[in-house]
Amino acid sequence: MIQLEDIVVTGTSLPAAGSLNLDEPSQVGSRLNVPIKDLPASVEIINQATIQKQGSRTILEAIERAAGMSNITTPGDGAAAFSSRGFTGNNAVMQLYNGTRFFVGASTFTLPLDTWHLDRVEVLRGPASVLYGEGAIGGAINLVSKRPTKEAREYEALASYGSWDTVRLGLGSGGSVADKLFYRIDLSRQSSEGFVDRADYERWTFGSSLLYELTDRFSITLSLDYWKNDDAAYFGTPFINGRIDPRTRKTNYNILDSKGVYEDYWTRLELDWKVTNNLELHNETYAYVADRHWRNLENYAFVPSTGLINRTGFLEIIHDQTQIGDRFHALINHDLFGRNNRFLLGFDVNSIDFERPTNDFSGSSDVDPFNPNLGRFLDFTGTAVPKQKSTTDQFSLFAEDTLEVWDPLKLVAGFRFEHMELNSRNIIEGTSFEQEFNPVSWRVGFVYEPVAGLSLYAQRSTGVDPVSSLISLRESRRDFGLSSGRQYELGLKHSFWQNRVEWTFAYFDIVKEDLLTTDPRDPARTIQIGEQSSDGIELTAAIHPLSNLTLSGNFSRLNAQFDEFSEDIGGVAVSRAGNLPPNVPETLGNLWLYYAPASHIDLGVGARYVGQRVADNANSIELDAYTTVDIFATWKYKWGALSVRGRNLSDEQYAIAPYNDGTQVILADPRSYEVALQVNL
Repeated sequence: MIQLEDIVVTGTSLPAAGSLNLDEPSQVGSRLNVPIKDLPASVEIINQATIQKQGSRTILEAIERAAGMSNITTPGDGAAAFSSRGFTGNNAVMQLYNGTRFFVGASTFTLPLDTWHLDRVEVLRGPASVLYGEGAIGGAINLVSKRPTKEAREYEALASYGSWDTVRLGLGSGGSVADKLFYRIDLSRQSSEGFVDRADYERWTFGSSLLYELTDRFSITLSLDYWKNDDAAYFGTPFINGRIDPRTRKTNYNILDSKGVYEDYWTRLELDWKVTNNLELHNETYAYVADRHWRNLENYAFVPSTGLINRTGFLEIIHDQTQIGDRFHALINHDLFGRNNRFLLGFDVNSIDFERPTNDFSGSSDVDPFNPNLGRFLDFTGTAVPKQKSTTDQFSLFAEDTLEVWDPLKLVAGFRFEHMELNSRNIIEGTSFEQEFNPVSWRVGFVYEPVAGLSLYAQRSTGVDPVSSLISLRESRRDFGLSSGRQYELGLKHSFWQNRVEWTFAYFDIVKEDLLTTDPRDPARTIQIGEQSSDGIELTAAIHPLSNLTLSGNFSRLNAQFDEFSEDIGGVAVSRAGNLPPNVPETLGNLWLYYAPASHIDLGVGARYVGQRVADNANSIELDAYTTVDIFATWKYKWGALSVRGRNLSDEQYAIAPYNDGTQVILADPRSYEVALQVNL
């Protein structure tokens, strides 16, 4: 008789959906490993349970449901771009993957889009340069992938189908391989025909991680990740007589052989050593490679005199980017003047090679708005020609500290010094230049807990942004420094009624200086004296009045403007002072209701409001406010769950972002439906 070993089947329990997670630590807010409630900053965690219930298939859908965050992604941004606290784009709102910063080239950044691979998404609103360096005055977003677990082996699978032949597939497994050896592996694929003609896409993501515990105090983790995005080559729909003509809503004016493909590889080796109960050491060595290729006709403008769409911007671009780096920190728990103190000291070092071959044509093409003859790319060189090569070497020294001044009061501070050297060559013109930057960023704040569950805080922080992406900086901007910013923030974080009610409030005031602007005295010159500011409030809340009922939401309201900024319009310097910056909604709101009428049924409805925006610096083109409504129903079984979902039920027509100075806009998906099956073993 053969006796088989028992097989134990378990599942990983998820934190409650809609919770504010105030007792959880967040890497994006601090490396001190302290709860969010003990940080003098606005930090939000979107856990996997919330991601699943809200039906967020991509990081774009997940992040735009955080307070004060709006999705402004266009194909030129790569994976994603966001607006936060009045500041926009990948040079102002940083994106991290497992706490690692990948440098932005030509305002472009690519990340794995599928949330299947994520444990959670972390959002820090306001300057994050003290933690991660230049390029984060508006905030930072950290995508945290699923990690090896020290439990019995588990398996997961997902399959969904929706409107426009949208298919999503996911496989995952994690657990113990052998004594002291644990793993996690995930694979996903997304594809869709898209609601716009020829806006189909296909995305593959692979993630793997292996954890080996040499001792109870020392471990090694090796991670290998790969993602490829054959993206929708849709650059927007042009306005016709100031509006979107319903007949063109599904028309793609790009060329027939358009292309947008991103392929990324990431390898990371982590060493963790708990030397004593009061001293922990952590080191990460990583390598990142990105290959990106665009070939498109990008810009469309309606010409009233001809009744045609004028297309310009025949452009082929290739990005070859390699980043090799290392980050180390030591975390020390000790007494300082007889009070509890946590201190962290570390450094990071990176070397980035960036090459940008291009192939472009300055001509134009006119097409009928309703029956366009699209044609193909006008290729005169035969291939993209190397244009720019750069090497950027970066080193930083950073420190954080939290001191318990007395029982209810904590002092939290941070400091970062960064040194960057850029060596760039213009291959076509045969010129080169070198530039150095040495920014210093800091944060200091207090957290006061007068009663259990209530934290009041105040902070001042600074940050820096590049005038354009650092590793692709043009020679014409070599003499400009970094733009600097400062923020004041006041707020509170409160949980009561046995954590059935959680809410946070924040007031912020940010000023960003040293923007590039047209010289009012000489419009042909660009000078660095511009200024932009924003101030506002943010509110988040989660209420659990019953065990089967949750209401959660957020609201933000801000005032953003150019304080000093001019543009060259026909040889004349025109002031934009007092204008709202493009792509900045001054009002945002999200509201979700989750209800479980039975233990095996979940129902939910969510609404999102985005206020009016402008598409250009002159504020001459307005993008209407919009509200979308989503619903879902989930039936849970021992082996998994079946869900049906409707998105944008009112079939709202709205723009994600403007393009080409507002002559065209990226339209969002209309009403759609989805059915999904998830299996957990």
